[in-house]
Amino acid sequence: MKVLDNPEAHPSFQKAQQDFETLDGMLGGVIDQHYSAFNTSFRDFSTLLKLFADHEQHMEALKENTRLAKTLLINKHKNLNHLWLEAQRNKEIIRMLDNIEEVCDSPSQIAALIKSGDLLSASASITRALKIAKSEDLAEIGAL
Repeated sequence: MKVLDNPEAHPSFQKAQQDFETLDGMLGGVIDQHYSAFNTSFRDFSTLLKLFADHEQHMEALKENTRLAKTLLINKHKNLNHLWLEAQRNKEIIRMLDNIEEVCDSPSQIAALIKSGDLLSASASITRALKIAKSEDLAEIGAL
């Protein structure tokens, strides 16, 4: 009962009190020693969070720009494909017009070759003109 009436008189209480004061002093020293590093780490952490947020926004902008570029490229591809098809069609039309012109020029060419006595060339010119005139391309469009 004496211990309960005066707990400070007990030796284990005094030992605990001394241990408490020692540990409190040590803890205070540790806090004082690491306070600036702790504050610096908070600032660094805050800076890192801001950088991550900025990079996240930048990445979202990049994704949107990439989507827009993809859309533009798809449209350009369609346009280029259309232009390529048109160029192919124009080449075919030019080829057919050249064939028609060759057939139209062949009578005067054949006459000139016969007049000059070059019957072999005149015969080759007639054969070539007939082959062109009977081609499916010219027959299909009704050119001759």
